[in-house]
Amino acid sequence: MILLVTPAIWSLPTAFMVSELASALPSEGGYYVWVTRAMGRFWGFQEAWLSLAGSVFDMAIYPTLFVDYLGHFAPALTAGGRGIWIGAALIAMCALWNLLGAKTVGGSSLALTIVLLAPFAILAAYAGFHRAALGAGARATPQRRHSGRHTRRHVDYMGWDNASTIAVKWTGRNAPIRWPWAVRWPWSR
Repeated sequence: MILLVTPAIWSLPTAFMVSELASALPSEGGYYVWVTRAMGRFWGFQEAWLSLAGSVFDMAIYPTLFVDYLGHFAPALTAGGRGIWIGAALIAMCALWNLLGAKTVGGSSLALTIVLLAPFAILAAYAGFHRAALGAGARATPQRRHSGRHTRRHVDYMGWDNASTIAVKWTGRNAPIRWPWAVRWPWSR
């Protein structure tokens, strides 16, 4: 149910609002520019700080989820406080990676995307060649703790405003055309 409700009440309105504002006010800065223009410099400054604070907490979600999932699949790795050090090492590695520059991050992000999608492609190909009768071999599995389920759904449907802060090429008549395709992507998961 959360997969149907979240996009309808969160993603779609946000995507349409950003699309409209990016078309009407084609300048870099996103919410900061829009709030400053509508309500003045003080509230623009407040919006900038709120976005910064939000992004700090948003970025904290990823190492936490990584350690949580790692602890789920390999509890011995995160036992005894080692999860905190794994999370800190992940943050340090990503910070160093960003210091290498945008070109390096972009190229390696493409490589990591291919690595991430490869198991899904392999499983899809395997499923295509090894079709079983519907329900054959299916068994009930005990429910496990899913502490990150709602957080993960929320993260999947966030970020529709981020393109507005950097992608001036998307503004003008192209933004309303591209946003519906971007909104449709998480629904296909």
